[in-house]
Amino acid sequence: MSDINFDSNNFCWLSFPNGIQKFDGKNFITIPVQPGLPDDKWCYFFRCLNGDLLISHVMGVSKYDIRSNKFSLIYNNPPDVLKAMKFIGEDEGTIYGYTQRGTLVGLSAEKYKTVYEVNTGIQNVIGSRSNAMPTIGYNIINHRVVIKTDSSLSLFDLHDRKLAYAPVYIAEMSNYFLRLESQDQVFYYRNGKDNKPIAEHYNFATGITKISTAKSVVSVTSFRSCSHNWQNKTLLSYFNHLYETSPGLDSIKYELVDFQNKPIGGTSAIVKITEDHTGNLYLQTINDGFRKIIRNAYPIKYY
Repeated sequence: MSDINFDSNNFCWLSFPNGIQKFDGKNFITIPVQPGLPDDKWCYFFRCLNGDLLISHVMGVSKYDIRSNKFSLIYNNPPDVLKAMKFIGEDEGTIYGYTQRGTLVGLSAEKYKTVYEVNTGIQNVIGSRSNAMPTIGYNIINHRVVIKTDSSLSLFDLHDRKLAYAPVYIAEMSNYFLRLESQDQVFYYRNGKDNKPIAEHYNFATGITKISTAKSVVSVTSFRSCSHNWQNKTLLSYFNHLYETSPGLDSIKYELVDFQNKPIGGTSAIVKITEDHTGNLYLQTINDGFRKIIRNAYPIKYY
């Protein structure tokens, strides 16, 4: 599974390497290539603040019209682009995306027209690899987003449309986790001794790196991680485990488990946490489908 998200009817959309499906609560419906949706491979979804669903693919970005059940192409990728644009997020009425060329694209959240395209300067760090794509931070704080390319971290200001600081080299960073803690500080993982993951905080303003105590939660040599804010809680996944952490992601409060008191991800790593319109969580795994956490479930005690 490539991605998962929800439309304004709370129907679940699933992206796969070979196509798109929609789950309406009863049936899985295959969404074919059609006018307004020229490609369906390796797509990314983005749910706008108004509930509209956008789909990024190698041909550009499509918008789903839930009333007509049809699509419209709202952004065209240049012919030489080989990867779907990665969504950054929505900030002050603009939906931001990052292209393979290192271009920041801004789409109006009202009319879905291109507001601007600006060269971020980050593509120079990527180098000459034609298929290179960066890791985008999970969140936007004070118009800023963090972007990782190879072993460099860049902090980009969406409002000023420029880098807030010069890119910083950090060796052995993981491609699977990147989150801002403040407008200047980022949380990430890197490979430490014997390739064991180490969680670190880096502050662009001070240039100080601090090791997080969250690094010793579990010991794995190959992992994925992601985070999500849910019901005034900060959740952090680590391989197949899911934890509630402190807001700064530097200490663990407890682990969320299944009814058998086992890791909620089963035997597969959790790669994305998505919330539907009623507050239920969906955990996307690498090769074990997705798991659902119901928001208003009755409390369970172990006997």
